Amino acid sequence: MKIKSYYTPAVVYLVFFGLLTALFAALSPWVGDDIEYAYVASASSPNMTAEPVRDITDVVRSQVNHYQGVNGRTVAHVLVQCFCALWGHAAFAVAAGLMAAMFLFLIMRAGRIERGNASQGFVAMLLALSPFYLYYTPCCQIGYVWTGCLTLAFLLLMERPPADRRWGVVLLLFGIVAGWGQEAFNFGLCGAFVTWALMGRVRGLNAWMLLLGFVVGCVLIGLSPGAWARAGAQEVPLAESLVMMATRLRTFYLLAAFLVYLWATRKASPWAAMCAEPILSMALMLSFAFNLAIGVTGARQLFGIELFSMLLILRWLNAFEVRISRLSAVVGLLTFGLTFQLLRRGDYLWQTRRAYERTMELALGAPDGATVLHCFAGGDDLWPGRQFLDTMEKKVLTQTGRTIHIIPAEEWKENK
Repeated sequence: MKIKSYYTPAVVYLVFFGLLTALFAALSPWVGDDIEYAYVASASSPNMTAEPVRDITDVVRSQVNHYQGVNGRTVAHVLVQCFCALWGHAAFAVAAGLMAAMFLFLIMRAGRIERGNASQGFVAMLLALSPFYLYYTPCCQIGYVWTGCLTLAFLLLMERPPADRRWGVVLLLFGIVAGWGQEAFNFGLCGAFVTWALMGRVRGLNAWMLLLGFVVGCVLIGLSPGAWARAGAQEVPLAESLVMMATRLRTFYLLAAFLVYLWATRKASPWAAMCAEPILSMALMLSFAFNLAIGVTGARQLFGIELFSMLLILRWLNAFEVRISRLSAVVGLLTFGLTFQLLRRGDYLWQTRRAYERTMELALGAPDGATVLHCFAGGDDLWPGRQFLDTMEKKVLTQTGRTIHIIPAEEWKENK
């Protein structure tokens, strides 16, 4: 059966996005947390032990400890540990490509892209490519992109829940899994839907079952003793959080510029635009509040703000009948900038892959107690950082039983 012509543009974008992600995932070396998650989590500290994960029972035991000592993202980290310890790099690269295509597909659906509208689909793909602070390794892809798929599916189901009440229990269970994914998306969206429910806007048993499950999932993240311990151990001044937001956000600025465009062209005031999409607007604002409350320490925790910004842009394109042709200059600049960044990212991944393989080859063949100098393929840059080199040493010890010291070549030169 031939695919109808109005699906063709979307299929092209999905295939490109998926293949690109699979390629980058295959190139990306696993260091740091992506090595550590091949080991059982400690029951008494936030660090992993030296005991390798060998089967699913080890994953379960590890995640019980992980919930107590690290954080509550159990759904994501079960999969992370399975890939890092059991299923391997090749399987992850294939899965990452498929899930990336699913992520873009769900963005198109949740963004209400018109079928066959190639320009809107292209904009959706550009927006999905814009967060460059996500690495193509299990911790980042599963922890954010894959859990983002769960959040988007939850949003779509809440907006149009199945009518048959027999789906109630399934929706409850799905809501728990989706809510237990990633707080960067879920806390803001959960707050928005709970507010909507208190206003009497959530109707139907299935919608209530889905929302109840989602709330339970979010609560399970929030109840993690490890998450509370880590939150209590760090204090981030408000000024630092604001600076981090100002310098790390990307898509949100496109959203702000689009709001100005809508106002300047008299299509909608900012208030009218936000009222047209109350759930996503509330989720966006609550995500800002949540991040400021806990303190912003990295760009990845802002991904929820970026995702809601993407969806608002796409929905407003249709809601206010904005033709992409009128934004061609912006789309062109965004295409150029993203292409440049993708080429840079591809080159960087290739260089880091070469550096990693060279160092690991030397380390695996070195005698016990030897020192191996690690240098970046393009020079002596300190990639991937001293703390990540420690995890490479740990991997060598597990595979060979030998203790090898890996130090940056630049550090060795300075101390020589």
